[in-house]
Amino acid sequence: MKRPLITLALIIVTTLAIIAYRDSQIPRATATLQVHPSMIAINIESNSNGRQMTRHYMESEYQTIPSKETLALAATLLGIEENQQAEAIQLMDKNVTTAPIRGSDFITITAKYPDPQQAINTADAIAEAYVQRRTETEVSHANRALEALDEEILSQQEKVTAHQTDFQAFIDINGQPPFNGDDPVELSLKHHQYTQAKETHEQANAMLREMKIKQQEARILLKMPRQPITIHERATLTPSPAPTEAN
Repeated sequence: MKRPLITLALIIVTTLAIIAYRDSQIPRATATLQVHPSMIAINIESNSNGRQMTRHYMESEYQTIPSKETLALAATLLGIEENQQAEAIQLMDKNVTTAPIRGSDFITITAKYPDPQQAINTADAIAEAYVQRRTETEVSHANRALEALDEEILSQQEKVTAHQTDFQAFIDINGQPPFNGDDPVELSLKHHQYTQAKETHEQANAMLREMKIKQQEARILLKMPRQPITIHERATLTPSPAPTEAN
């Protein structure tokens, strides 16, 4: 009973190994993109959130590179007729993978086709298509980030005004230090309330000033020409693994 199971397992393992080997022999071409995270959006975030945003930005990029819109533009760049693009896009979606290079701002695009030149052309076309698409959308992304910051500034301004009103109301009622009175507990409480109201107002005001500085810096960055993604290396064939010699 065990022998048939062992034989079946060997057949399955051998079949999978053959499939994997044949797949590894299909020519692959890899192009490398260098991603430049939006300095406008990162400038708006705090330092800790900025680092987190950079990581999320990279993850989003390599996941969205093989989108249908990018593949459709790549098909056009390859000169594929419109009536044949649907099939070409399906093949690209099946045969193209993307991956980040850990610890860097590089993303690889790998195309796998029986024809080596087709693999090279496809990887290059997808890289070029994505560079075009991201460059076109960078300004709109930056504008949305600025709009969000504008809303946050308005909200923060309302907080500053509210804290200023509360602080002034306390002064109008109790005056400023040193407070008058004989009860040390009451004087201590007034001093604590005064200090707390003053610090709350000053902190809110400092945050508002910082947000306005970021807003000014972001608007300057928005006017500067930049390219969010560049082709670091054009597509080259990836060497196939050498066959192992039988013992």
